[in-house]
Amino acid sequence: MLLYIIPFVLTILSSIKYDINRKNDIWEKYGLLFLFVYLILLIGLRYEVGGDTINYMGDYDWRVPLSQYKLSFNDKFQPGYIILCSLGKSISPDFYVFQLIHSALLNTLLFLFIKNNTKYVYTSLGIIFLTCYFYFSTEILRESIAVLIFSLNYKNLINRRWLSYYTGVLLCFMFHLSAIFLVIIPFLRWIRFNAVFIFLVFIELLLVLNFRNLLINISSILSIDLINSYIDETSHGLLADLMNLLRSFIIPTTFALMIKKGLKRKMPFENMIAIFSLIGL
Repeated sequence: MLLYIIPFVLTILSSIKYDINRKNDIWEKYGLLFLFVYLILLIGLRYEVGGDTINYMGDYDWRVPLSQYKLSFNDKFQPGYIILCSLGKSISPDFYVFQLIHSALLNTLLFLFIKNNTKYVYTSLGIIFLTCYFYFSTEILRESIAVLIFSLNYKNLINRRWLSYYTGVLLCFMFHLSAIFLVIIPFLRWIRFNAVFIFLVFIELLLVLNFRNLLINISSILSIDLINSYIDETSHGLLADLMNLLRSFIIPTTFALMIKKGLKRKMPFENMIAIFSLIGL
């Protein structure tokens, strides 16, 4: 556990010293590099950390090296992930080799996103630690890569460079089928934190009252097993439901309104935060 606490503590202390108090020393220059390398090794050399990691370990046993790999879209895991597995298998049959490759890719994409989008690098990394880092890096191995590719592809979306954007979407899709949602994101650019957002929240709350029946009707039409699993999902208790609501709707919505309405600041990611909040609700 201590190994996982160390980067979090270093990030918080660095955030206070450099992002808030604006101090300058050698750690400010090389601290982020140290954290980058540390996290690659920490996540890459972990053993049986992350529930889905156990499943991926079993799956890795029968993956083949790149010399024997044949592109297929019939596998339950997408080709991008399988290629990473085959790359690992080409080096060693040990799963930790794949973990190191995956960790290097994940952390490189993450640190590039932070470096390109904020000068408060330690604060940003600290927030990511608090909210999703260890879940992304040890649990949802395929989805995390798709999300991070999209994070770097976002500028193509806002600049309307559609060929580049949909090429990025294809890369995301290579790691997880849920990236198909990114196809319709350009048609949702109008969603912002305004009166329309409040109206959409109201409509959603009305739909929630009949959400189970709505899923049943959709499932009967499309015959999708995943939808059936959501139909059978039950509450995990009032506290758990409240925590989920805080994480997925209340906190991002409140944060965005404080920035936009309170501080009168422009938010580069307002559209995506608004979409996230609506889906979260």
